[in-house]
Amino acid sequence: MTERYRRPDFGHLQVEVTFTDPSAYAKPWGFKADMALAADTEMLEEVCEHSSEHWAGSLSDAANQAVSVPPDVLARYVGVYTGIYGGNKRTYEVSLSGGQLIAKIVGAAVEGGLGAAGLDEGAPRPLVPQSQTVFEGLGLGYQFIVDDKGVATDLVVIHISGPYKYARQR
Repeated sequence: MTERYRRPDFGHLQVEVTFTDPSAYAKPWGFKADMALAADTEMLEEVCEHSSEHWAGSLSDAANQAVSVPPDVLARYVGVYTGIYGGNKRTYEVSLSGGQLIAKIVGAAVEGGLGAAGLDEGAPRPLVPQSQTVFEGLGLGYQFIVDDKGVATDLVVIHISGPYKYARQR
């Protein structure tokens, strides 16, 4: 990971982060953020309650430490989930490929992007199982809420700004 910080003038900060891991990604990806000083205000601390900071190495290293979830259980999570993020409608499409769940944001981009690690809308995120219902995917947590038959009814995306609940549409 490469981080670049620039201060073009007093009161402004530009941050650019690039992730490069040829064993996990087809090409480098990242994000840019422009920040402005809010004078005479308190600094707010942000705490990730669920993150991948404990991973040492790449996403492929983390996948080697994943728990095993039976394919029939994974298949019950496949679907389309819709909710609100940043005041706008957001849709996640969860699919199963090669025995692994993949999450993808579909539809129009939301102002400010995902807001976590520069993940782009439309980019597939492999979900690494931490339990039967909880998965990690590139710095975000994903928890499937299931009914008494084990079928997913909702997807909760755990983000630095809080959990966001997405109802299953199909």
